[in-house]
Order: sequence, then structure tokens, then C-alpha cells
Amino acid sequence: VGVGVRGGTEAVRYNIQASRENETGIFKLPDFEYTMLDTTHQPMHSWLARPNFRDATSVRANISMSPSSQLDVSVNSGFTSLDQRLLQASNATQGLGSQGYGGPGFSQNGFVAITGTPLHGYRAWTPAYTYQERLDQGINRFIGSVNVNWRPTSWMQNRMDIGSDLTDRNESDDLYNGEGPPITTTYRNGQAYNWRNNLRNITVNVSSTGTFTPLSWLNSKTTIGAQYVDFRQDGNSAAGIGLPPGALTAGAGATQSASENFTISRTLGQYIEEAVSINDRLFLTAAARSDQNSAFGQNFQNVVYPKFSASWIISEEPWFKAPDVLHLDQLRLRYAIGRSGVQPGQTDALRTFAVSSFNIRNTDQSTEVFNQLGDANLKPEVASEMETGLEARFFHGRASVDLTYYYKVNKDALIGAIVAPSLGTGVTTQRENLGAVRNSGFEGQITAQLVDKPWLGIDANLSTSINQNIVLSLGGTAPQRGVSNWIIAGYPINGLFARHITGWQDKNGDGILTYNANPTLNEVFVSKDTTFRGNPEPNQFAALTLGIDLFRRKLRLSALADYRGGNLYYNNTERIRCVSRQNCNGQMNPASSFVDQAMGVATLNDPSQTLDGFFQPG
Repeated sequence: VGVGVRGGTEAVRYNIQASRENETGIFKLPDFEYTMLDTTHQPMHSWLARPNFRDATSVRANISMSPSSQLDVSVNSGFTSLDQRLLQASNATQGLGSQGYGGPGFSQNGFVAITGTPLHGYRAWTPAYTYQERLDQGINRFIGSVNVNWRPTSWMQNRMDIGSDLTDRNESDDLYNGEGPPITTTYRNGQAYNWRNNLRNITVNVSSTGTFTPLSWLNSKTTIGAQYVDFRQDGNSAAGIGLPPGALTAGAGATQSASENFTISRTLGQYIEEAVSINDRLFLTAAARSDQNSAFGQNFQNVVYPKFSASWIISEEPWFKAPDVLHLDQLRLRYAIGRSGVQPGQTDALRTFAVSSFNIRNTDQSTEVFNQLGDANLKPEVASEMETGLEARFFHGRASVDLTYYYKVNKDALIGAIVAPSLGTGVTTQRENLGAVRNSGFEGQITAQLVDKPWLGIDANLSTSINQNIVLSLGGTAPQRGVSNWIIAGYPINGLFARHITGWQDKNGDGILTYNANPTLNEVFVSKDTTFRGNPEPNQFAALTLGIDLFRRKLRLSALADYRGGNLYYNNTERIRCVSRQNCNGQMNPASSFVDQAMGVATLNDPSQTLDGFFQPG
């Protein structure tokens, strides 16, 4: 529900709005769980019946003032208060999805360990055990900004924007003694976790633009500006494990722990831009931006990003004439080249330590050990990009075509380099500037007004794109080989690699594929070498939107068809069901396809334990 009021005069205008949302999630306690809780003498907590909810209140207030014809000031503010209870879901061990998908598919499948209550078809415990663990989140957020526009002369405009984003977040994970899922022998002993975080983000943007017309056919616009961003996050946490009955605070735990953290990130940027227009047909822009960031390594202080672009409405040149059969209204050619950057993570360049405890001469003493090695030379990932294309309009604006080709090379790519265990750090990867990555591709869009009548309008939009991502170099470092995702020169970044399932043959004709060390009896075949299997992300996109307007534009119907492909995705959910739960379709269903059977056999029984079968069309 929402309410708002607005009004004012020509000099002062205001707009105030407030809204309230109260939602209860779709999950609820199954009927059989009420009987279980009653017979086992467990309390029926208020959150068990409907364990998922959201309660949000927001208020926004905006004031705009025009003290004079040369000055505009606006003040914007918004406050949101959110309370919500979250549900353990998906593949989390204690999650509902893990227990639902992990079940055998029939209800009479045994009893919950420790408590002995019926499983009712779930894997290891029923929903009530998951719901007993309460996850709460409270967020208070204030966003405020001041915008000032000052026009001292007809040719100069100055702008200043100051904004502040403040967020307070409080999260807890609580479980009473004697409740919750029996993940381990001690998990049901009770636990109380609490995390508190404050986030502050302050931004300041200042710019000044001068517009000049030195010649009748030449317009010029010069802009200089600066930007400052100041981000800080600080928080603390407390935990108590092993709670006495009825207690639900971290301080009551038999084992207690506490931690605190803070992160600071500051960015200062300056830029200058010159844009000229020649006969309102040729538009040229040149600019440069300089950035300093606290995330840079100590030995790297500043980076400069130049850019240049040109846009030419060639169809308006006196000498240009298109064939009449094209019904061309306008043709614009575009070209741009420039650089941009990706900043390192806020603490990637820092050398950090972790506190530990060691027994020295029969006495426990606090010590420090390496956690993150850091990199004093760490710098931003720099992308150099060229883009060219055209825009064309036809049939008096009823149809348009937009085509773009781009070629982008990211140098000093920020990649998580694998850290050798012999270095004795607490992390397995370290962000470093390694080599280069190339992205290139095409983008296209066609828009058409197919029917334009007072009583009927039909329009369509077709957009498509294709991208090729290739790692050009790793800067002389070794390939980064993970379990399934590798970073190797000549292949897409984080490409999927595995020993390929080359085929299968049901040699005994029983409809069940099996592995056998004897090649003459083996029915699932796996390659000897690990090879590239596919892109981890879609690189082919297409979308078709169709709109129909009826009754003199009073009713509009729209439909969208969306395609994404050219990749394989790692179906980790099915891997868990096959490997950890051993209840996936390929194992439990005698009538399952040979594709599903080979997937399970190759990863469970073949010596390669290949994950190839779980790389599936995305």
C-alpha cells in the first residue's frame, strides 16, 4: 500500500511518498509435521507455520527549488526499513531443496537419525527441522542527495551532486538446543550467530560545461569535472555454540567467538571532454579521465583512460543519394575507440594476516600467520575497445536498423592466481594482473512498425548479439586449473574442461549401462585426455518482442521470446544427487536414458571420475 502528496509553486516544489509491504512466503509447514512436533514434545514456534516473510516500509521526500533563473537546487531523500525471515534453500546442506531433491521418490524411506521420526520421502530430515533454524535479517537504509545547477552565463553551466548512502544491516542465525537438522552429532546442541554491518558510501561529482559557437557551422562544448567516492564498511560478529535449553544468545554458548572487520575504498577521478559539431552532421568527441584508487597497489598510483568517438549523419550530406528502392530516411555511421578500467577488489593489493593460536612450551599463545600475500604492484584491468557501426531509418521512421561490431582487449587482466600451498597462506588464490583477454562480437537490432492504423497497431523488435571470449595470455604464469573451470591461453576465461564421455554401448542388452575394467565388458567410454568442453557463459543472444495496440492505443498486448545459448552450464545440483545422494534419475530409474546413465557411471565408477556429463546445454 502507498500514499503520496505533491505540490508547491513555480519556485518551490515538493513530492512526498510512503509505502508499506507485508508479504508471507509460499512455504508452510506440512500437516504431518504438526503431529510430529506434538508427539515429540517440541515447541510450536511462531515462525514454523510460515517460515518466510518480508516486512518493508519506505518513505521518500524530494524538494526542488529555483531561487533564480540561473540557479536550481534539488534535495532528495529516501529511507527504507526492512525486516525479513529467510529460508534455508537450494543446495545448502540444511536447506529444503537439498532434502527434497535428495529423497528417493517414495514416502516409506525410513526415519530421521537421532530423533527417529518418519522421513516421509525426504532425504535425511523433514521440513520442520529446517524451519527450526531461524534466519533473520534487518536492514535500515537512508539515501540522500543534493543537486545544484548554476548557469552564471548563457554559455556556461555548472553542476554539483553530493550523495550519501548509509546502510545498517543486522543478521542472525539462531537454533535452540535440541532442535534443528541432525547434520552432525553436535549441530542440535544450539547455536546463536549475529552479524552487524554498517556501510557508508559518499559520492561527490562536480562539473563545468562551456558551450561556444565560434563559427556558424561549428559548435563546441567543453566539460571539465571531478568525482570522489568514499566507501567504508565496518562490522562485527558474535557466535555462541552449545547453548543451554531455552537460551538463544551468543554469550550463553559453551564455545564463544567474536570478530570485527572494516574495509575502506576511495576513488578520485578527474576528466576533461571536448565535443564539436560540424554542420550538425559530423559529431566528434575526445576525452580523458584520470583515476586514483585506494585499491591500487602501493607502487601504482594513477591510471589515465583516453577516448575518441565520431558520428556522421552521412545521409544529410548534399552529395549523398541512396537508391529509392531502399526508402532510406537517415543513415548514421559511428566509430569509437578508447580505454576503460576495472578496479581491483578493495583489499586485493593488501598483505593480510590471520590470528591463530599455537602451543609454545606447553602454553597457548596468540600468533599471526600469513593470510593474503598482497601485491604492491597491483593495478586496474585496462580494457582497450574499438567499436564501429551504423544506424539507419527507413519508410518515414517506420523501420530502423542498428548494427555494431566491437573488439575489446583487456590487458593486465585481474585473475585469481593459484597460490602454492608451500607459501603457507590461508588462501588458495591471489588476485594478480595476468595477461590479456579478448572479447569481440556483433550486435544487431531491427525495429519495425508493421501496422499503424487508428484501430490496430503492430510493432516488432528483433535484437541479437554474439560474443567471442578468448584468453590471449597469462603473462608467463602457469595455467589456472580448477576442478571444472580452467583459465588457459587460447580458450574462454573459466572454460569448462573434462575428460570427454565419448560414447556407450549396452553390450549385454539389459538396458543398464555399467563400467568394467575389462575393455571387452565396459559399456561407458571416456577419453584419456582432458579437453575443452565449452563456454561457461552464454555467448549467443536473441530476443523478439511483438506488440499489438488495440482500441485506439487503449489496450496493448506484448509477447517476448528470448534465446541464450552457445554454452554449457555445470549442473551441480544433479552432480550432488548422483555423487553425494546417489539418487539421480540415471541411477534410480531403470528406464532412464543412456545419456543419464552414462553421466552417473562415468563420475562414480570410471577411474577418471569425469564431470563431463554434468556439463549440459545452457
